[in-house]
Amino acid sequence: YPYGMIQDMIISYNEIKKYNKNYEISFRGSLKDIHDKVSEDYREIKYKNIELEYEDDMLKLNDTINEYTFTLAKDTKELSTIGKEMRICVGSYRERALSKSCYIVDVKDRNNKYKACIEIREDKISIKQVKLFANNRISTYIKENNLNEEDNNLYNAIKEWINKNKLISCTSDLPKEYNDLLLKTKKEFYDEYLEYWDLKEVSYFAW
Repeated sequence: YPYGMIQDMIISYNEIKKYNKNYEISFRGSLKDIHDKVSEDYREIKYKNIELEYEDDMLKLNDTINEYTFTLAKDTKELSTIGKEMRICVGSYRERALSKSCYIVDVKDRNNKYKACIEIREDKISIKQVKLFANNRISTYIKENNLNEEDNNLYNAIKEWINKNKLISCTSDLPKEYNDLLLKTKKEFYDEYLEYWDLKEVSYFAW
């Protein structure tokens, strides 16, 4: 038991030094006291809430459609909050969101309750996931024809948001007919995308 605490403490201490080279701790008190202090300091540094920054062109994704609000996650704490409230694993996307290897958009209703979570790939146009509560999928609900008025309003808002922002679905979470651009040729999509995002060219598409 003491050996395990010492080993854990050394690992945490070395990890802290990666973030703060000047970190030191007073080696006073019991082994457990020192272990708990180092562990607490590590959690505070490792999981410190960090604001997520976005390029100006991405901010147009923030929108309100049919009383549903679409918002880019504002910080790493919100990723955890979304994950807990929706029972999905988006809280673990912290490093990916910070490095801009993905973008997370939450969808809230007029009561400020999370209703959907959308992951966009680093190319800024490809939708990788659209998750409902507990990882349920829109395509499954529609296939089973298990919809009520609230469901329809939410799904129609998501569909409108996708097409308004010239995004393309690369996920089975959505029915193909949700994405107008999938019905276009690549050139038609390419031309519309460049015009919407005010670009001269783009080097990568996920499809």
